[in-house]
Amino acid sequence: MSELVNIAGTGEGCPVCDGAGPFTSDAAAIAHMGQHNARALAWAYLQEKAIVQRILVELDEPGGITAEDEIDELIKEVELVAGESSARRAAPY
Repeated sequence: MSELVNIAGTGEGCPVCDGAGPFTSDAAAIAHMGQHNARALAWAYLQEKAIVQRILVELDEPGGITAEDEIDELIKEVELVAGESSARRAAPY
């Protein structure tokens, strides 16, 4: 079945909340995520985009990423910045 949730763990959970998922279909994922407010979804999208971009930039550097723990460190780096963001502190998600 062609479903986005089947691509590399996409359906494992919701980018906004912990505990949701795994989703068995795109429709189930959308139904769940649609319950979140737009601000929470926008924040989750921005943070996920930052993680992907940070990893892509590092992959493009000479030597790139050679171990999984390096990816974990990059994710932690982005999460630290996200946690310090004034936009994140401004309103509850």
